[in-house]
Amino acid sequence: RALLRQVIGVLGWGRVREIDEEMSLPLIRATLTAAIEAGEAKPVPVAAAAEILFSVYCNAVLVIADAPDPAQAATDSEAVIFTLLN
Repeated sequence: RALLRQVIGVLGWGRVREIDEEMSLPLIRATLTAAIEAGEAKPVPVAAAAEILFSVYCNAVLVIADAPDPAQAATDSEAVIFTLLN
């Protein structure tokens, strides 16, 4: 939690988001594309879906980092994300 706050404080939220986009979005796009091609996911516009999923993950990290009980927040966030993905 402290590290996340320090990174945002030093680099700023915009730069942290840029780094996350460079690292995470290609992986999310590739994973989603592979799941669709394998018939494991319904066909959706990959670019839009990847951006939305990325936003969900970014916000989940912030919720977890700011929670009084991060372990419970992580469990709750995981449950919500998996429900949405199903």
